Amino acid sequence: GERQDDDGVEFYEETYDFSIATATKGVSSAPAPAPASASASASASASASASASASTFDSTDHLQTQELWENFSKRGSLHSKEKIGGDDALSGSEPDSGAICQKVIVPPKSSVVVEFALSWDTHNAAWGTGKSVRRRHSTFFPNDSELASAAMCDIALKSYGDWEQKIESWQQPILNNERLPEWFRTMVFNELYYLSDGGSVWTESKGRIPNTLTQSVDSCEVGVSLSSEDSILGGIDEIAKAAVLLMEKVDDLCVGAQGDPTIVGQFFYLEGHEYIMYNTSDVHFYASFALSKNFPELEMSIQRDFSDSVPASDGEVRKLLAEGEIKPRKVEGALVHDAGSPSEEPISKYNSYNFQDVSRWKDLPSKFVLMVYRSYTLGGGLDFLKYCFSSMNQAMQRVEDNWVRPEVGIVENEGFPDQTYDVWIASGVSAYTGGLYVAALFAMEKVCSILDSVEDGKKFGGKAKRAKAAYTKLLWNGTFFNYSTENSTSIMSDQLCGQWWARSCGLEDVVEDLEKVRTTLRTIYEHNVLKFSILSGKGNSGAVNGMLTNGKIDTTCIQSQEVWTGTTYGLAALMVQTSKRADDEDLFKKAMHTAEGILSAGWLKFGFSFATPEAWDKTGGVRSLGYMRPLCIWSIIDALDEEEKQLEKLKR
Repeated sequence: GERQDDDGVEFYEETYDFSIATATKGVSSAPAPAPASASASASASASASASASASTFDSTDHLQTQELWENFSKRGSLHSKEKIGGDDALSGSEPDSGAICQKVIVPPKSSVVVEFALSWDTHNAAWGTGKSVRRRHSTFFPNDSELASAAMCDIALKSYGDWEQKIESWQQPILNNERLPEWFRTMVFNELYYLSDGGSVWTESKGRIPNTLTQSVDSCEVGVSLSSEDSILGGIDEIAKAAVLLMEKVDDLCVGAQGDPTIVGQFFYLEGHEYIMYNTSDVHFYASFALSKNFPELEMSIQRDFSDSVPASDGEVRKLLAEGEIKPRKVEGALVHDAGSPSEEPISKYNSYNFQDVSRWKDLPSKFVLMVYRSYTLGGGLDFLKYCFSSMNQAMQRVEDNWVRPEVGIVENEGFPDQTYDVWIASGVSAYTGGLYVAALFAMEKVCSILDSVEDGKKFGGKAKRAKAAYTKLLWNGTFFNYSTENSTSIMSDQLCGQWWARSCGLEDVVEDLEKVRTTLRTIYEHNVLKFSILSGKGNSGAVNGMLTNGKIDTTCIQSQEVWTGTTYGLAALMVQTSKRADDEDLFKKAMHTAEGILSAGWLKFGFSFATPEAWDKTGGVRSLGYMRPLCIWSIIDALDEEEKQLEKLKR
């Protein structure tokens, strides 16, 4: 439940019941309900004899843990049924822990492999409102946690060899690509830690797999008795087989599901370990490459949830932290900033973020359109595109109605931090928001064409060409694109974000002149990368967000002074794209050098392995450990793949 600390800050604590199951050599063993003793079973190779023992105990009872250890140290095995006084359980209170041991005799000049598996089962995730949702894996296993966790062990021990082979097959194309530096070939996989360690919850969502498919698991649960070892093991084996069969059937259903949450479920992950908001749209925009390249159905499921959010509204008013304004929580026609917080109820309560007025952020609609179109190009299908189209149109129309002056033809920022850089003010037309808007207009033109909305497609195409011309005319200064029409001295490392995404989606370029793109990237590399370092040497700490033309860090705000890990990866991806188009090997090397700064500073200097932060500054100050945006490293893989496709098209 909720509690408050002395400062009035709310926390939400979750407590789960869990069960430990263990297994060795493919035969599983589950602890029986307390206070009965655990049973164990094991097998070993024919060349060695083996015996197994197991025990349950109360880890808080000193006498129990002492008795457990003394017996183990004397006999090399755990208590089984040979208990003092004939009890099946150790004396004392109810057990909360389990242990299993396998003793083997190893013949001379031979070896024996002893396998153990550990699993735990938490069927439900609980939100702060008290509502619980079933986790995705509960689709395949019975409600009894002891049976479910034991069945998971059974499956793992019988399947892990196959899993390892499949993992290796997935990784090999990257690991064997000698064009990529060795550090990158490992880092790109290591950054995926956040998909599971980011407070992630994968739910059964708005509907369940058809009941006809789940009956096989449910029927296995009925009649399974925990009264004897044989019945336990037989029941677990039956449940495991049924679960695997159901997984295979659901796999078939998921092929071509196009993100339908009634089939693939809903996926939530936090913006960061310190920023407790699910599926933060402006940040997920960068991180989404990891999902689109590896789990495209989950990515489309998130986009469907974003689509559902656009027509929704929430009249609850809140005082915003930045300027003290009183604003509604969610405005109709605006894309959500986030899907909500686990301390409330995601989806039912959007926009946990309450720092700025996100209904006026100019980057969110464009990012939504581009993410949807990107998913379509990767196999999303017409049903997915049709599902999202109305919301895409509504969000873009709201931008045009409110922030695009007819005489200018491109979105303008309002003089407050109205985009993902939420303390860095932009006024007028800006390189970041403007470029995203141009790319989104081109995407809408394509979507309309695909859906046979010819007249709308022509309208969006005309708007895109006009906005594209305005973008270069108003912002290009000969060496880079100005931060905004009101700021011509700050070199923003993320200024060509729209160009990067346009290329990634196979759209028309935001900046037509390739030489302008190359010149801009050289300027960014020479200033934001090489002139910023917290380590010895040049350019080994990532790309600082803002660098002035005089070679000094832009101190306008905290964010202009920071390196953002995820946007550094995005910059490197654009450099890779451009190097392929221009046949510029030197630019490719600069891209890898830029990205390597995140490893050098974040993981090696600071020691934040598997906790990549959002940002650091010149002093070594770090912000938000364990963050979503660094998953953007997968955009570099996307850049390599996409440019190969584009070049093949040109050859044909």
